[in-house]
Amino acid sequence: MKNRILTHFIQFSLLMGLPVAGAQAQTVRGLNGHFYTLVSAPGITFESAVGAAEATLRCGQPGHLVTLTSQEESDFVVGSFGVAPLATKWLGAYQPVSSDGVTGWAWITGEPFSFTQWNAGEPNNGYYGPFYGYEDAAVFWTAGNWNDAPSGWDYYGGGGYVIEWDVDAAVIIGGCATGVTNAVVDEDTLCTISDLIAECAAEATNHGEFVSCVAHLTNALKEAGLISGEEKGAIQSCAAQAEIP
Repeated sequence: MKNRILTHFIQFSLLMGLPVAGAQAQTVRGLNGHFYTLVSAPGITFESAVGAAEATLRCGQPGHLVTLTSQEESDFVVGSFGVAPLATKWLGAYQPVSSDGVTGWAWITGEPFSFTQWNAGEPNNGYYGPFYGYEDAAVFWTAGNWNDAPSGWDYYGGGGYVIEWDVDAAVIIGGCATGVTNAVVDEDTLCTISDLIAECAAEATNHGEFVSCVAHLTNALKEAGLISGEEKGAIQSCAAQAEIP
C-alpha cells in the first residue's frame, strides 16, 4: 500500500486522482482552499448543470454548483473569472418549494442561506408559462450579482455553470489541525496532500498501516521540497493521534 502511494506520488500519477473532466476554463483556488471552475455549456438547464457539476471529478472527488456563502468568497469568484464571463452561468441556489419567490431559497449543499448578492429588484419570481414555470434557480447577472431564473429554461443556461470542490485550506487529520498548508501535489489531477492522506486511510486495514503510510508519504513530500521537516513532524503527529481507520 505505502509503496504504491509513494510511487504514484513520485511519478505524479496518483491512483486515486482523476483529471478534472469537462472543465472548459481554468480552475482557481481560493484562500478557503476550495477549487472553482467556470464551464461554458450553452443551453444547459439548472438540473443538468447540477448533474454535470457532480459528475466532474477533482482527484476522484465530485464537485457541486458553486455556493457563495460570504462576501469574500463571492469577490474571489467574480474577480477570478470576470463579470462578463460569469453572466447567465448557474450557481447552486434554488427554491426547493417556490412560494412567493423571495423566501425559501437554499444552497444545494444544505449550507445556511445567510449570504445573498441579488441584483437590484431580484429575486422577482417571474412566470414563464406552464412549461417553464416560475423563476426558482439562480444565475450570475450584472456586476457579479445574482438573478432568479426558471430552472428548466435553457436560455439562462446559455452561459453554463460554475463548479466548486470543498477542500480544506490546511491539512486536517481526524480533527487534528496540523497547521500545514494543504498544497497541490499534482497540477494535472489537482490532488492535494490531504487527498494523499485520505488514500492512506482508505487502504489501511489498521492504525499502524495508516501511520506507516503517512510516514512514507511525508518523507516523499519533504524530499520533493513540498513540506519542511517541521511540517512533516506535524502531519505524522496528527496521524498517530487520529483514530484511523
